[in-house]
Amino acid sequence: MTQNMLKFFFHRDSRFVRAIEAVGAILFIPIIIKEGKGGVIFWLYLFAYLLIRFSYNFNWYRSFKADIPSPQRGEGQGEGELGIRLHFKKALVAASYIIFIVNLASLLTGKRAFFYVAFVMFAMVLYLHAVLLYLHFRDKDERPPNYFSR
Repeated sequence: MTQNMLKFFFHRDSRFVRAIEAVGAILFIPIIIKEGKGGVIFWLYLFAYLLIRFSYNFNWYRSFKADIPSPQRGEGQGEGELGIRLHFKKALVAASYIIFIVNLASLLTGKRAFFYVAFVMFAMVLYLHAVLLYLHFRDKDERPPNYFSR
């Protein structure tokens, strides 16, 4: 039972995680209306979230065909993400909770301090993304992603 609860709340393919990300993203709208042109920290926080979201949506392995075997396929655990894209999808789980909690707390209290904390957390995630992308672009190996994890 505990394992099912953990999958429900924290698995990267959980509908609950997708739902709270959607609600958190919708909560950006009243904050944008409220913040207007001011609030630089809010715009940095929003930009950091969009970078995290973009890093997952972008196809980092264009030179490989889409049907590369993945350890997740066949086990019913996801769409078969490859290489760094799997890390980016896992980072989206944390980002989903962060935007939901921070946007809701900011709307309820009217305080900007939540944006500072969230931006620091997003900065750490983006630092890891930058390291992975640096290594990804330096890698000249011709083998497909997840070659050794078959």
